[in-house]
Amino acid sequence: MERSSVVERFLARISNGFGDRVQVEAKAISQVVGDESGLPPGWAEAVIWPNSTAEVSLLAKEAADIGVSLIPRGAGTGKSSGCIPDGGVVVDLSQMKQVKELRAEDLYAVVEPGLITIELDTLAAEHGLMYPPDPSSWESSTLGGNIATNAGGPRAVKYGVTHRYVWGVEMVLGDGRVFRTGRKSIKGVAGYDLSSLFVGSEGTLGFITEATLHLVPRPKAVETAWLCFDSPQAASHATSKIFSAGLMPCMVEMVD
Repeated sequence: MERSSVVERFLARISNGFGDRVQVEAKAISQVVGDESGLPPGWAEAVIWPNSTAEVSLLAKEAADIGVSLIPRGAGTGKSSGCIPDGGVVVDLSQMKQVKELRAEDLYAVVEPGLITIELDTLAAEHGLMYPPDPSSWESSTLGGNIATNAGGPRAVKYGVTHRYVWGVEMVLGDGRVFRTGRKSIKGVAGYDLSSLFVGSEGTLGFITEATLHLVPRPKAVETAWLCFDSPQAASHATSKIFSAGLMPCMVEMVD
């Protein structure tokens, strides 16, 4: 597919600073135009891999100036189709994967959006902590994508979904401005809760370039119980009885 003149102008403006981190070949683009929703892949005219907030800001400024659509993307493991493009340029944030800070005593970590979810949990375990959200794709999904889709997982039964653990975010807005919101403490109640606004926004409000995430103490031990029932109805009723008895399992799964 021939690229539009406006995208050609955009790429000409930014190409010197990105080198081979800008790709226009069909093979490269084909890797970043779908997700795991089962929907048909979209299409894009180019893909760019930024390495920093400053680079994302530059891309957004240039794109806004000449009217190019930018589509944020993580690992593409989501099932909501939020990162499937319909033209424009894909901005793949998977190379931004640093842990900028981990303060075990204050129960938080500051991470870039491309960090794989299980990698944060593994690092937290070294300090006796855990990062509770565990989407089924947590061995390959990025934290930025988890925040963009407000991902959950089996442990949500006890610990809740992603929004509960997002203390703050750094966003690059559509015009290139860098916007920070949130806190670095358990209690932070003054003013608007703007961090929650960005959780689940699926790239419609800007690019998540950094997040401050809450960590919690890791359980000393985990036990698994396998319970057998005569019917799905009996199993469901037993689950309700467990919760009404005041017990809170980490996760509950029905296997037929």
